[in-house]
Amino acid sequence: MGHATRCIPIIKELLTNNIDVVIAGSGKSLDLISAEFPLLQTLTLPDYDLHFNHFIPIGLHVALQSLKIKRKIKREKLVLENYLAAHEITGIISDNRYGIYSSSLPSVMVTHQIKLAPKTPFRGLANNQIKKYLHRFSEIWVPDEKGSVISGELSYTDDFTAKKYLGVLSRFKAAPKTKRETFILATLSGTEPHRTLLENRLIKSFRNSKQKITLVRGIPESQEKKIFPENFTVHNHTLNRRFRKAFNLLQAPYFQMRL
Repeated sequence: MGHATRCIPIIKELLTNNIDVVIAGSGKSLDLISAEFPLLQTLTLPDYDLHFNHFIPIGLHVALQSLKIKRKIKREKLVLENYLAAHEITGIISDNRYGIYSSSLPSVMVTHQIKLAPKTPFRGLANNQIKKYLHRFSEIWVPDEKGSVISGELSYTDDFTAKKYLGVLSRFKAAPKTKRETFILATLSGTEPHRTLLENRLIKSFRNSKQKITLVRGIPESQEKKIFPENFTVHNHTLNRRFRKAFNLLQAPYFQMRL
């Protein structure tokens, strides 16, 4: 399995159908899924450990770090092959892990980003490499509705015939009898500095608003003492039960902002 939280509802569905699951991933994402499924076996994969800055376009960044990405993919592929040699596995579901596939097993890639955004500089270079990686998988599962504005053009392409839309995935279910409140719940994740740039843009947009904002920054290890506007309730990180409580109180739609 992959490492992103959108795999949680997929894992739940597999377990409901009495399918044994092994979780593979790295870092905070693996910790989060392991906490959700403490009884499942885990496999630690190499972390991609990519670095970005806002002075260089993300498309060029991907191109410049292509050799590093290829090395990471080879390492995770080796970890997987060693595991497959010692265990009987019948299928693989990867969440944006390009090296987690096998030519001898059904291998699915879960991703909404089949290509970069239209205005991304050096988009063509990055998209060609993404296409090569994705063609190694048996199927591509897009966690969105067909024609949705959420992933938009990121997942719209005719390059892949074995592409299926799963619908919007969430690890939470709203409690029908919960008294709702009106506020904006925003969670941030992704690589730096883009996570911080998005956070600062969010602060700037709602600094003078009367709207209440609950912000989950997605940086559990941070000791930063950052000052936020009075209408912000801020958590560097939040446990599932606290997040679920906030989610169930929400009256308006919830969006996760990820770069």
